[in-house]
Amino acid sequence: MRLTFLFFFLVIFLSGCRQQSLRTRAKTSLQEIEAKCDIPFPLASRIVQSDLNDSQGFLRIKVPQSFEEVKSFYETEMERLGWRLEATARRDKVFYYWRKPRRWCSLVLTSLKPLLVVEDLFIGF
Repeated sequence: MRLTFLFFFLVIFLSGCRQQSLRTRAKTSLQEIEAKCDIPFPLASRIVQSDLNDSQGFLRIKVPQSFEEVKSFYETEMERLGWRLEATARRDKVFYYWRKPRRWCSLVLTSLKPLLVVEDLFIGF
């Protein structure tokens, strides 16, 4: 019985540590993410949500630019940084999937207003 209690205590304690670690990582700046992942971000981008670790991550970013400007930015800048576009899909949202040796990046662009775009960025490295 004591062993079971100790086990559950450790599981809960370690889960809390993991959550704290993710909260700390959420404060990572876009410049640090750009450097680590080799992924560009448009000017004035702002992190809304993040969950990053050493091998993969998710970011939600708001960008105060037009939908077309952000699409053009990523199409140009990702290619310039050596990313190869593997797949794309367009409807009311735009989906991109890029690859580099031992890395991948998928990006979903969603337009909320004429001058506000939300990016959902999934990264593997």
